[in-house]
Amino acid sequence: MLAKTIRMATLALMVYSTGPFGRALAEPGDERARAEERERARRHGLHRDVEELEEAVKALEEQVGALDTRADVVDGRLADLDARANGLEARVTAVEAAVKPAAVTVDCNAGQTVGAALATPGTALTITILGRCNENVVIRREDVTLVAGAAGATINGPDATANTVRVLADRVTIDGLTITGGRNGVTAEGAGQLFIQNSTVGPAGVNGISVFHGAEGFVTNCTVQNNPVNGIEVQGAAAAIITTSTITGNGGTGIVITNGGHARIGVTALGVPAGNMITNSGSSGMSLTIGASAFIVANTISGNGRNPAATNGRAGITVIHAVADLGPGNIISGNAGNGLALTAAQVLIGDATFGTTPNAISVNGATVPGTGGIFLQLGSITEISNTVIDSNTGPGVSINARSTASVSAAIRNNGGNGILVTTGSAAFGAPTLTGNGAGAVKCVGDEASIALNGVAASDIDPACTGF
Repeated sequence: MLAKTIRMATLALMVYSTGPFGRALAEPGDERARAEERERARRHGLHRDVEELEEAVKALEEQVGALDTRADVVDGRLADLDARANGLEARVTAVEAAVKPAAVTVDCNAGQTVGAALATPGTALTITILGRCNENVVIRREDVTLVAGAAGATINGPDATANTVRVLADRVTIDGLTITGGRNGVTAEGAGQLFIQNSTVGPAGVNGISVFHGAEGFVTNCTVQNNPVNGIEVQGAAAAIITTSTITGNGGTGIVITNGGHARIGVTALGVPAGNMITNSGSSGMSLTIGASAFIVANTISGNGRNPAATNGRAGITVIHAVADLGPGNIISGNAGNGLALTAAQVLIGDATFGTTPNAISVNGATVPGTGGIFLQLGSITEISNTVIDSNTGPGVSINARSTASVSAAIRNNGGNGILVTTGSAAFGAPTLTGNGAGAVKCVGDEASIALNGVAASDIDPACTGF
């Protein structure tokens, strides 16, 4: 019974405590505890949220740092690309400049120089020169033109041991300039197509123009003067075409072709006569030696051999161990020695390939005793036609030392014999012989043979033999 009473009391108490009256009694203390618990929970949640936010901010900061690093890398790459683009642009500009022709003006009176102007970019370079340039110029690039911008434009080489204008490259033109000083005035060394035109060369220290080492030179409408040695020299398998120029007053020979050199003198590459004036040289007007060869057309070769001590002869033309084709229209006159002197040479005189105007070989030999029109020695061979050999001091044609001449020329009024043949030599052909002071034909020594058509027997020395 008691147990039952206790259970009922307990149940009643539970009902009371959960009912309105029970809650009313429990609210003051319990609600405060719950509020505090809720506040603690809220603060704990806020603290946790703050920590999470701090971690998120830290992560964002790390990401921003990484982005900054990547941005720096990108900036560096962009700067590198800009630099490379600028370099490419500069290279494109340089290439564009290099493939375009260039033109500059050099005023040497204002301190500018040709040497500096030669560094100008361009595939072809034209340098217009004003004033007097005191410098030795070396041209190592192709397609260069040096042209006078006004009368009197000059390049003078102050260094007597260096050439004034030294050309080492192809297709160089010198136009309208005066070239003086230096060792040689202008040299072409292995250079192809050097054009010297409308220019004056000399006085230089040695030669006016030298073309050698297989080079190729064209000299047109120039004056080559007053050089101590030779006016123009072509040697060492080089070649030159010399036309419409004056070569005068040079101390040695006017034009020298030697050591396998070849020249057209007075005739263009197309075979058109365009003669030169070759005058007043100390030695011969022209000399071909040691394997040289030349076409010689329409030139006036006079007054040469001024120097009694000349070592290269005093003739109009000297040919020694060389070959020459003396075409039409040459006037060889008034030279100190022979008009034409051949030693171990082969020369065709009067070739009609380039025209029919006769050669005139006259009034030579007044200074050197025994000299006259044409002289052969040491096995020389010549054929003479379309030529007048007139009024020379000595013989018209002198054939010596086993030389041979085919003579079909007009030989007249010479001071010596018309034809003189000496030991071992021979003359044949059909010459016209008139008015020669020492007789028409004379033979001296053994085996001096002739076979001359149209010459009266009375005009032939009895000492002459047939073949």
